Amino acid sequence: TKDLIKIYPVIYKSQAGKSFIVGDLEVIASYEGIRKRLFEKFLVALVTNAIKTFLASFIFILIVQLIISRHLYHIANFVHSSSPETLNKPLALLRRRFSKSKEDEFDLLVSAINDMQSRMKLYIEYQNESEKALQFAHDKLELRVEERTQQLKRAKDEAESANRLKSEFL
Repeated sequence: TKDLIKIYPVIYKSQAGKSFIVGDLEVIASYEGIRKRLFEKFLVALVTNAIKTFLASFIFILIVQLIISRHLYHIANFVHSSSPETLNKPLALLRRRFSKSKEDEFDLLVSAINDMQSRMKLYIEYQNESEKALQFAHDKLELRVEERTQQLKRAKDEAESANRLKSEFL
């Protein structure tokens, strides 16, 4: 390490006005102490900034978890567990709101899922009604086929009877 060395002459001035060089003043300044203090300050700044960054990241992750991730997890579980039997149960987010503020994206998503669920319920009801109507038409057609078969059987029996009477007559 280089030290700073400066030499200054020490001059004595008498009352008579004469100057005498008494000696030299040698001033030696070492940079080692300055380097040490700068390095210590650097380490303190580095550690405190690392702690601040960690705390800010932790708080950010906590906020993301509380505000976003828990809602996404709740929505995913709701959609995953949906079935025709649970269509009457609407999705509702677990909010900690104390005041009514404007809707956010999660409210819009929940509204869309609930609308889709309502449309699915109506579609299933329509399908059930259609199946009932189709079953009724099928049963009615079966009865008509049965009646028509009975009529044809009677007509055949009558024709055979008439044919037999004709043969006996002849």
